[in-house]
Amino acid sequence: MTSDLVGGKGAGLAKLNQMGLPVPPAFILTTHVYNRWMDADFAIDDDLRTLIAEWLVKLKSQANTSNSLNTEPFVVSVRSSPPVSMPGMLSSILNVGAAQGAAQGAAQGAAQGAAQGLPKLEHDLFDRQHFTDVLRSRRTASNVDTTQNVAVRSGQVDEDLDASSRKTLRVTRLEQAFIDEVMTCIDTVFRSSTRMNVVEFSNQRLLDERMPIAAIVQVMVCGNRSDESASGVLWTRDVQTGEESCTGTYLVNAQGPQVVSSMDTRAPRPLFEMRVDWPDVYETLSRIAGRLEATFERVQEVEFTVDQQRVWLLQTRDVSLSPLASLRYAYSKVDSGEWTPAQAVLRTRSDIVPCLASRMVSPALGSPTSVLAEGVPASGGIAIGPLVTKPDDISYFPMPENAVLIADYISPQDDFDLMNACAGFVSIRGGPGTHTASLLRKLGKPYVVILDGGISLPRSGSFVQFGPNKVHEGETVTLVGNRGELFRGELEELDGAGVQEQVERFADWVRSHGSLSSWQVFNYPSQNAHEIRNTVGSILAHRVWKSDKALIAGLLGLVPEEWRIKQEVFSVGDHDAIRSAMLAGIEAGFWIGPKVCRVASPHLGNGPWQTGIKTADEVDAFLYDPTYVGRGPHGGYVDWRRDPALTEIVVVFDPPGKGEPEFNAQHFVCTLSCVSSPAQLQITLMLGTSRLRSLESASPREVILIRVEPDYLHPQYLGLVRPIVGSDYWTSPTPGRLAEVAMSRGDWSFSRLRGLVDDRSLTIAEQVTRIVTKILWRDPFDLPHYMIALDDEFALDTLEFQGRADEGGGIVFFRVFDAKGHEEQVFVDNNWSSIANRGDGRA
Repeated sequence: MTSDLVGGKGAGLAKLNQMGLPVPPAFILTTHVYNRWMDADFAIDDDLRTLIAEWLVKLKSQANTSNSLNTEPFVVSVRSSPPVSMPGMLSSILNVGAAQGAAQGAAQGAAQGAAQGLPKLEHDLFDRQHFTDVLRSRRTASNVDTTQNVAVRSGQVDEDLDASSRKTLRVTRLEQAFIDEVMTCIDTVFRSSTRMNVVEFSNQRLLDERMPIAAIVQVMVCGNRSDESASGVLWTRDVQTGEESCTGTYLVNAQGPQVVSSMDTRAPRPLFEMRVDWPDVYETLSRIAGRLEATFERVQEVEFTVDQQRVWLLQTRDVSLSPLASLRYAYSKVDSGEWTPAQAVLRTRSDIVPCLASRMVSPALGSPTSVLAEGVPASGGIAIGPLVTKPDDISYFPMPENAVLIADYISPQDDFDLMNACAGFVSIRGGPGTHTASLLRKLGKPYVVILDGGISLPRSGSFVQFGPNKVHEGETVTLVGNRGELFRGELEELDGAGVQEQVERFADWVRSHGSLSSWQVFNYPSQNAHEIRNTVGSILAHRVWKSDKALIAGLLGLVPEEWRIKQEVFSVGDHDAIRSAMLAGIEAGFWIGPKVCRVASPHLGNGPWQTGIKTADEVDAFLYDPTYVGRGPHGGYVDWRRDPALTEIVVVFDPPGKGEPEFNAQHFVCTLSCVSSPAQLQITLMLGTSRLRSLESASPREVILIRVEPDYLHPQYLGLVRPIVGSDYWTSPTPGRLAEVAMSRGDWSFSRLRGLVDDRSLTIAEQVTRIVTKILWRDPFDLPHYMIALDDEFALDTLEFQGRADEGGGIVFFRVFDAKGHEEQVFVDNNWSSIANRGDGRA
């Protein structure tokens, strides 16, 4: 029941069902079904259609046998379930079958329908999801193999349903029109994955171009049945403060989309009001919240429906906490004895130490400030910048730097570009339980809902009226997300009272129980974590080489063979073994590049080396000829041995062509680190060189920098990818304001840079990023754990890669060459120590 099979929503429902919690009956069309639908040219084939119809019969039978479900008319929902959370971007369709129920109710008479307590089921959701267009265009394909991966029952392949038993089930018990409607809705949900906003979301995170989604067909429970019904969202604790009480919002006599879409004109009610109005329902939700947090060991966001005072759960998922809430959550778990400090370090975003966002603000010196509006905090953080209104043309780009956007409402489906481009957001409709708030919390941007009738947004967009205060577009404002306040002018940030002590406490835990590595911020899950750490520790405990560089070469042997440039270490005097290894490498098709290891290294990594040795004669010349020059200024083995600090020789098995001038344009070098910004993975790429040292002295115009944000809710998938391309790679000498902004912010995905940046350069950069985020990030490489182990034990924080691409930009090879960080730190420490001990007053 993994999210890759049934999507995040489906996996959550399966877990809720397993826990015995109230979940409406459902079946799941897995991601395999989506792939089958896609391969059939966007159509549900006849055999799959028959199978779904049979499961609808079973679903109705299960609903009819439940004493707690009102099943007349039989109405279902068809909801999307992607592997990675995309709040509000995909279609989810409710009230499927309402048309048949409405017709039956009309025939029975309005009075009788009211007496039966039939809910006010509205069918207009289909219009918003282009239902009519899909119905008109859908097609049915036939002759498609139905034996593979048809999974409909809680994500499992239905192996028990053979041909004879299928004939026994009579699908005529359901109206054919209802079955057609369900099939069309499945089409609609699947087709929503091809929308531009979803494609852009996937592009900016380098997810699969055709990431499959699952679809959930579920018996409807109705939050709009009466004033004894409601829909809402709860969090198992406060996501802004970390307080240990379930919080949330709800609307009476409403369905889920009215709560999460910001479209309802009513203000959502805070969950604590339910404690007075419906104490039994509130007690049930509180009890469920406690069970969920104990089971998932993470704060949960839950979508629920109250149908005639009975609670039903429709979704649960991990929720992003503010840094302060993350800290307090860890403390509560440790103080209660549920976690040890070591477990708290492992399970908490460790970037809360450097980037804690719960701060106080005060007016900047000489800056007049005043409170413009107060509202409901929906996403924490602070944004200071020009106020802008939502443009009529949604495709407008770019927005001013650090813009604070105010709008009537904000929708992920329509406004994803704006959500990426602006620094903070204010809306008049919505709330913390909306998809907009959920997505902005993931993006780490402040969001406040101002439920104030005194705000006016003129259509001209020239100014905004906050009661008696008029604020022109472009005027500087400060948005304080945690407090739900919007100020005129610029406010300074000050450390909040008591926050420093809390951070110090957590930092002590990190020092005692965790790696100080910046890689740890990714909190990447893996079964191999202890194995990798133990192996590194064993190598260090039983080190056989004298120099650190030789030891590092040995540690690189942990990298899977297909992803590293092979290196072997030999004692400096063992020239017979060195010669045998070099000849064996040449026979296997490699070129040989030996380099030295010394116990004293005044030149750090820039010691003598050679490259491009490719014949037996060159091997002997390198080893025995005192006048050997080779392809560089460093001489050969005989000359190297005169250095008394030389302890080992590393034989590098290079791919052919490395170091040859005619091949240089095809080579490139690359580093991976998260040192300068601990919350981001950084890929630094330089094309047209085979020497890593050239990257260290390169100017910004020669470098392609790619920053990848972690997705803390789905740590096996990285988040937003921001490529920043040096001017050497732009095809236009004057790319214009649009390109300048994209280049300075790194806001553009690779797809948007097409046509502005050299095609080959962009292809290489995108392929390298995909390899890192989609292959090296996964098992068996497990890049974060590997780097944590190396950094924790040996102060290595950066991996160095070398690669080569063909004329079209296709990657020929891309492999780890070295790891660094230790020598550089030793150099800094030694130099600082010598400066401090000079005693000349300049320290």
